[in-house]
Amino acid sequence: LIEQEAADLKSKFATPRRSFLEDSANGEVDDMDVIPNEEMLLILSEKGYLKRMNPNTFNLQNRGTIGKSVGKMRTNDNMSDFIVCQTHDHVLYFSDKGIVYSE
Repeated sequence: LIEQEAADLKSKFATPRRSFLEDSANGEVDDMDVIPNEEMLLILSEKGYLKRMNPNTFNLQNRGTIGKSVGKMRTNDNMSDFIVCQTHDHVLYFSDKGIVYSE
């Protein structure tokens, strides 16, 4: 009875597979494969902290002040610079001592 019901369900609902499994060269998934390439803001503070934000949450106010979510930084720390980039981009920071930091 179970075999008959399973066969009936298979014949009633069977559809061909719409997706396919791709065999990669090494079978491993890279980090970049699972991270969507989206636009983002990188905000650098005066004390050297980095903050990553979605551009939609960055609200410029008409009063000439920074947006409310950028204002949530550490005490006595202000935004020194920001750049618009993609999540897959490589950003290099050069220090005044000649050291290069990669993000």
